[in-house]
Amino acid sequence: MIAFDCSKRQYAEAIRPNTQYIVFTKLGFVKHAYIMPDEILRSKIAAEVKRLRDLADKTQEDLADESGLHTNYISLAERAKTSVTVDALKRIAKALGVSLAQFFESIDE
Repeated sequence: MIAFDCSKRQYAEAIRPNTQYIVFTKLGFVKHAYIMPDEILRSKIAAEVKRLRDLADKTQEDLADESGLHTNYISLAERAKTSVTVDALKRIAKALGVSLAQFFESIDE
């Protein structure tokens, strides 16, 4: 486990994938962060979008319509073929009836 202070910019060069960190912020909060490689994060996001969509009994077309995104984008997101933007993820989560916090909570487990 590695600790670093967010008030200093040195941490950006120190981050290594698959490492757990304790993060100290300017306000003194301690956060645990786990940095994972982009492809692993993309695949976890993809699996969670598909899982939640299946739970909601929606098609990709339904999700696209309700989120205002294109069906192709939803398909690419579910297959981890694109990096989903935060804006798109917020729209997807809202269409699936979950908050971003709930979405990422299940990814983090």
